[in-house]
Amino acid sequence: MRVERLYPMVKPATFVRLRLFGVLSGVLFAVLAWSQLSAPQSVVFDVLGDRYFVACPGNDQIMQRAQDGAISTFVYVHDTPLGLDMKGDTLFACVGSFVEAYSASNATTLFAYDVKGGFLKGVSSDGTFLYVSDMLGKRIVRIDPISKTSMDWVPNLDRVPQAVQVDAQRGLLWVTFLGEFAPVCAFDLNTAALVYSIPTALTDVVGLALDCSKKVVIASRNPGRVSRFDPDATSPELEDLRVDGVACPGDIDYDSGHGRICVPDPLAGTLVFNVPNGCAEDVFKRIDYKTVQVFPEPKTNLLCVDLATGETERFVLFSSTGLLVASGELRPQACLDLKKLGKGDFFVEIPRLKQYLKFTIPESPERINRNRVASAGKR
Repeated sequence: MRVERLYPMVKPATFVRLRLFGVLSGVLFAVLAWSQLSAPQSVVFDVLGDRYFVACPGNDQIMQRAQDGAISTFVYVHDTPLGLDMKGDTLFACVGSFVEAYSASNATTLFAYDVKGGFLKGVSSDGTFLYVSDMLGKRIVRIDPISKTSMDWVPNLDRVPQAVQVDAQRGLLWVTFLGEFAPVCAFDLNTAALVYSIPTALTDVVGLALDCSKKVVIASRNPGRVSRFDPDATSPELEDLRVDGVACPGDIDYDSGHGRICVPDPLAGTLVFNVPNGCAEDVFKRIDYKTVQVFPEPKTNLLCVDLATGETERFVLFSSTGLLVASGELRPQACLDLKKLGKGDFFVEIPRLKQYLKFTIPESPERINRNRVASAGKR
């Protein structure tokens, strides 16, 4: 059953349930009735909350799973939820033809952008743009969440795209595809030029993530397995990670806090974990989170960070919508100048220490008085 023949004859929601899960309706409904995760299609690890967000097309919800296994509803959505990604406290989701952003703290909708005529599968952010795969249009769309505009970044693909993943270290966007002998491709983030097209003997490669060593981990439906390869090798070879308990994997994610791959199985209604060779489990337990302290200086608009490591650390600064505001290096007991930032919530990430620091800039008294003067002048 080929996707190209299916989707003109059925509406997108029906198409997803038929093509992505590949089971008879009676079997699918039995799975939905007996599992807490309703046909989980994709997962993303929330570093700040130490939990997992899971897209569940079976009940049109994005659900959350705690480390103790407790599952609850995060938000109900208006269409089929598929791909997920996170930046700081912002959760991005593909919902039908929309890309939507939610505050992970309270599920407030931050924005929603309609890629008209599309049916979106994967989403990934580079801190400035969002990259989404459109199954109906066979294209990769790049979205600017600030101006709320988009462009066909890689149009006219030969196959139906699935997972997308920004690889900031290599300056690439990885993309997987449906079909037999599905390749894994990578496009240059600056030029959209094809850099890699790695052939496989797999059918329907629906998931992709980067592990602790930046090796590419992929999930395929036939055979139903999770594999890994090193794109920097002269001749990349697939390594079967032998993830037990997964027959029909969805889109995967790497849990950097615990050093493991997260694999949803829509047929079994489960979320399975696997620690790849070379990655450490329970990374969080080896980090002293009390060593990082933040000291705001309201009068000078400085945010001073005591790393307590004695080493210079790389940092990135995100807005509440996942926009990359600044990046650079922090010396011990260094301060960040916040004068150019407006009011709102912001997140400082220190990647090596796996630290996220959240702070809020309120509207300053000077700005409030200035606004009042301006309003009075308009009268």
